[in-house]
Amino acid sequence: MFAVIKSIIVKLNLFQSEGVIKLICGYFKSFPRSGKIRNIEGQIVTPPSDEELNVHDKLNTNEENLEKIITHFSEEISDIRTKLLDTKHSMGELKMELNEMNNQHSFVITKTNNLVKNSIVDIGWDPMGVIILIFGVILSTISEIICVLLK
Repeated sequence: MFAVIKSIIVKLNLFQSEGVIKLICGYFKSFPRSGKIRNIEGQIVTPPSDEELNVHDKLNTNEENLEKIITHFSEEISDIRTKLLDTKHSMGELKMELNEMNNQHSFVITKTNNLVKNSIVDIGWDPMGVIILIFGVILSTISEIICVLLK
């Protein structure tokens, strides 16, 4: 039994910095005691009620608030419009640049395709020319070769 308890203590020390005794004491200390509960008193402050404000003050504050809100949102709307126009302008510039790049790349691609096609056609004619050259040499010298062999 002592070996089991010692093993549990060692394993708890590996995973925690507390021992078994501190773990058990902490468990029982976590329960609230009746002497530790305290009453807290305070005062709640509320804004003045509608009855306390007269009608004239309410109307003035509401009109001022509405005017502030309207001016704030109109400024925000104008800022958004200017940002949208700037974005539209920059998008137009980017579109023009992309079109120019597209034209340049399509020209390069067309030129490269033509070079590849021409080089493939030339590759086909080169061996054919070599074969015709060898055949012509053989035919032109065949009479001399026959004369040498018949002697």
